Amino acid sequence: MEGGKYNSKILHRVMLKDFFGGGEICFFRKTCVDKSLTIKNEVITLFVCIDFDGTISNTDVTDAILTHFADTEWEVIEKLWVDGKIGSRQCLDAQVKLLKAPLREILEFVDSLTIDPTFFDFVKCLRARNIGHAIVSDGFSIFIKHILTNYGLGDMQIYANGLIEHQGMLKAYFPFKESQCKSGNCKCSIADKLCEFPPIVLIGDGSSDFCLAGKADAVFAKNKLAMHCEQNNILYQQFTKFSEVSEPLMKLHSVNTRLRIGEIVV
Repeated sequence: MEGGKYNSKILHRVMLKDFFGGGEICFFRKTCVDKSLTIKNEVITLFVCIDFDGTISNTDVTDAILTHFADTEWEVIEKLWVDGKIGSRQCLDAQVKLLKAPLREILEFVDSLTIDPTFFDFVKCLRARNIGHAIVSDGFSIFIKHILTNYGLGDMQIYANGLIEHQGMLKAYFPFKESQCKSGNCKCSIADKLCEFPPIVLIGDGSSDFCLAGKADAVFAKNKLAMHCEQNNILYQQFTKFSEVSEPLMKLHSVNTRLRIGEIVV
């Protein structure tokens, strides 16, 4: 820090101790922005990118819908994606064409799907501290919004794939695709656009989060994402429910606020 400035090209690290019973988490700024920011005058906080399927929801919503409304061919397509032979955009586009029910009936089924009961309080915590956040999912926004509305969270910001019904047929579309990315929803691109400088926190569980996990400043992971982080030496904090994320995330927020006002020098 020099002359009240923080050069964001300098890789900085803040050690937060006593997380989860005396553990330690390293908070890295991995990405570089080609400018300096005046710490005392800039609001530098966290931006939290939250996956939906299997992270917020208790089941993978798309898989549950396909199991209920499509024939088993969807599993053949799924295996091609799991094996890395196709990307999720091609996979989802093909799978949606197998759905044998009108959208209205599918939404009625979606009403039966549940979310982590601690997520509502987690969102309240983010909002109370004005921490930026959005749902960034490779699922479908219409189902995500429908489920969240059932839990009083229908106003959340959602970046996900689209689905339309035309002449009795369902068709997927991908408003956040990128030509260099095979995913339906390029999470890295969205994160870059949403938060040019503020540290990015990822909360996720699956393969759609792998790429962003390598670029985020802090990762909270479970299931496949936790295994991926372990295998690729990506620092992460394991969790099973959102109530376990709130305290460490608030500590990150506290440290970043102190960094903003110059109490921490790096």
